[in-house]
Amino acid sequence: MSDSAWAAKIASSTSTTGRSFEYKVAGYHIRIKFEGGDRIRWTRLAAPDGTTGQSEEQKIDRTDLHPGIFLMAWTEKDGSHVFDVVDLQQMKLYANFVFANGKRGQAEAILTEVN
Repeated sequence: MSDSAWAAKIASSTSTTGRSFEYKVAGYHIRIKFEGGDRIRWTRLAAPDGTTGQSEEQKIDRTDLHPGIFLMAWTEKDGSHVFDVVDLQQMKLYANFVFANGKRGQAEAILTEVN
């Protein structure tokens, strides 16, 4: 199988457009909705820092690694960088982030698909 055929197979089996997921990490309850192949909208449903309800649409860089597993990264308006590995086979999210102040963090969360 050619590289482009393999990439197409992985991407088609990992289609997320129009799907929404929720997860809880570090006291935050977050919903992400995949608006398209390169866009998500995240919303804080609960936040310990008082930012409940905050929402942003982000252009993401996405790399499909294996059917159902992909890496996505983006930079938020405040300058924070997010690098997440999404594993739809295990319904897990591995969150890695660097805040605008340079502080780093990582966490693992269970994903729940929502309508």
